[in-house]
Amino acid sequence: MKRPPDGELRRWLGTQRWFGARDVDQITIDEFAAAPVEEGLEIAWWIVTAHGAHGPSDWLLAMARCQGAGPIEEVIRADGHLWFDALAHPVTAAHAVAMLGTGRHASLTSTWQDDEPLQLDDVGTQPRDQSNTTLTTSRHVLKVFRRLHPGRNPEIDIGAALRAAGNAHVPALVGWATLRTGSGEFDLLAVHRHVSGKDGFSLAVADAARFADGAAEQHFPGSAYELGIALGAVHADLGTALGEHAVPGYGADLSRRLLARLEAVADLTQLTPYLDTARTTFEDLAGARESMSVQRIHGDLHLGQTLFGDSGWALVDFEGEPRRPLTERSAPETVMRDIAGVLRSFDYAARWNSGSESLASEWASRNCRMFLEGYHLQQPDAVHRRVLDALVLDKALYEVAYEATYRPERIRIPLAAVAALCGR
Repeated sequence: MKRPPDGELRRWLGTQRWFGARDVDQITIDEFAAAPVEEGLEIAWWIVTAHGAHGPSDWLLAMARCQGAGPIEEVIRADGHLWFDALAHPVTAAHAVAMLGTGRHASLTSTWQDDEPLQLDDVGTQPRDQSNTTLTTSRHVLKVFRRLHPGRNPEIDIGAALRAAGNAHVPALVGWATLRTGSGEFDLLAVHRHVSGKDGFSLAVADAARFADGAAEQHFPGSAYELGIALGAVHADLGTALGEHAVPGYGADLSRRLLARLEAVADLTQLTPYLDTARTTFEDLAGARESMSVQRIHGDLHLGQTLFGDSGWALVDFEGEPRRPLTERSAPETVMRDIAGVLRSFDYAARWNSGSESLASEWASRNCRMFLEGYHLQQPDAVHRRVLDALVLDKALYEVAYEATYRPERIRIPLAAVAALCGR
């Protein structure tokens, strides 16, 4: 099966939100599955290795080739055909995922643990995804991992552990697909039961706006308390299923890592007034000599990774930060990193819409307090306040760098947090 010219394909990839490899010098492509699916339509799965200043990185790409035009984003016309991203459109996405599910390639294995088969006749896409693509049906949610790392994806091993534990606060993992290559094994797809609900960040933003207007809130702060309970239960099950252990002098190791992360953002001029205070805060952690427990955690938790529905809170997307190496995302960590992510998310929700700073602070503080009280009910000895405060600052510093790159109009939110946390 022919493909578009590499130059045009590389240009197009550089414009895609989910394709995180920027300044790509060249790409190489390994085809591992291709097939005609209906009259005039072919789909190919490729592993695209992007070569750039930061070394090679592997990405999964499903491309559809069809005759004529339609309401789709064009990649390139060649030989009278139109090429486009198969995973961006429900009809071709269903065909592409079906190719994975049936294991048409000799090195592709699929595992299914649900009583009902996967039905793809009602598939829809979620365009907000970045380094993965999420497809939904009435019964299942399918996540295709666009950025590939050899080894078990945390979404799968954590999902399997929480399913075995019968945890009620995560959608059940029911299937996955893995590709074996000369470079290792790559998890390509994870399938969970569909859980109805609205994402927690949208609910929090709406309630923060109601509070600012003097109107009655619909969900918070009671839901913040319940979310703390839910996260505590998830952490408890992960600790039991995948193990936890105490690390003597954990503060020294954490201090070193946080200082390294600080140096990575130190060239941002917006952070210059706060660098000395942040550096002192992180250096002081090295003096914490007591042991601290570490275990598997969510790793990238914020309110946007939660759903609130008739059955309460559900936590989703356990793959961690996709830009970090798989070994780091799978390493045991303090549960306070997840807690810090939620605390920062409440602050974001409170300040998402411009308004009274004092009312935003009041709303965020109250919900952070209720969330911590709920968590304490499940895990009464897990929170070390000095470590948690340092992790909240680390998260805010990361957010400043992120917003400076992708959403400069939002940088005011984390920058205000950094200023407050640094006593400025």
